[in-house]
Amino acid sequence: MPFFALPDSSRYTLRNVSVPVCVVTGIDVRGLPPDDLLNADVLIDNGRIVSIEQTGTAPTDSGPDLDRSMLLPGMIDCHAHLDKSHTAPRQPNWTGDFAGAAHANRIDRATRWNANDVRRRMEFALMTAWAHGVVAIRTNLDCHGPRPCKNARDHLD
Repeated sequence: MPFFALPDSSRYTLRNVSVPVCVVTGIDVRGLPPDDLLNADVLIDNGRIVSIEQTGTAPTDSGPDLDRSMLLPGMIDCHAHLDKSHTAPRQPNWTGDFAGAAHANRIDRATRWNANDVRRRMEFALMTAWAHGVVAIRTNLDCHGPRPCKNARDHLD
């Protein structure tokens, strides 16, 4: 059984959640330590937080009561290598260090990489990140070979 079901409407309230004080705006949190939690009702509209109010201000039929479960903002991964993702099962890093990873990547790139392979692995990495709460990713792309710009463009299409 899932933790809770999102309401069918695009506008709803996550009632009675614990929110880190450091991310709260619009409510007077003076006197609360920045690492404290605030019990709140959070109004969601079309997938975006539009307001955070003191617990008990939202109507009881506006959304689920989450019994002070913690609500955190989506994570941002500011440094990723999506093109190198999910290669370890087929080309392990036997030394467990950076040099070993670079060596394994060179072998894998030379023997297995093509536009479809990289696209498949990158899409899986994006879906996995999304499923675990990442809402934005900045990635690096390795551009190798005789036509590096074309190769990179193939991966992005």
